[in-house]
Amino acid sequence: MMRKNDTEPDPNWVLIERNPQLNIERLLEDHESVVDVVSSWPWDSENKLVLNNRREKYALFRNPQNFLLSSDTSTGAAQLAEKSKDILLQEFFQKDAMRLPELDGVLYLKEGKKSWKKHYFVLRASGIYYTPKGKTKSLRDIVCLLKFEHVSIFNGMGFKKKLKAPTDHCFVLKVTVFFCLFFLFFSYHNTRPQSFLQQYLGDV
Repeated sequence: MMRKNDTEPDPNWVLIERNPQLNIERLLEDHESVVDVVSSWPWDSENKLVLNNRREKYALFRNPQNFLLSSDTSTGAAQLAEKSKDILLQEFFQKDAMRLPELDGVLYLKEGKKSWKKHYFVLRASGIYYTPKGKTKSLRDIVCLLKFEHVSIFNGMGFKKKLKAPTDHCFVLKVTVFFCLFFLFFSYHNTRPQSFLQQYLGDV
């Protein structure tokens, strides 16, 4: 595709799976088979693959301190991590690594056709957890919403207009279990930086 379009080789070139019916897209991961991805689409699907240059493809490895440190990390610790990126990556990704990214906060979950409800969410190694009762942050009230098995994460596009989302900062978890397909739609408050979305996409 790059030769056909006469583009210069660059590690940031990536294939994007785009679903215009749901207004979602995701970057294909390097290990994925394009044939398998396309074969999973319904026969009448309007999905398409798009070749694009996206610097965020390897952002996790360029700046791991932006993804792997918790939100309450001190400025000093963050600056230290900036100088020790390789060490930080080893702590999380080497074979016997015990550390896991810590990410929590309030998100909106789509619960009706155009209804969104605010919940407190916690990201863990096994899945995404939340408090069904609302914004309470009590660990006693946290239950598992979704296990990270057969899950793909997508960016949402134009959800504020199309789905009445609280903001346009949205992501979607696509889950396939026993040939059943369902989607979970999330939105976060626009007072958070765009990096928050990238952190969620990277950590999941």
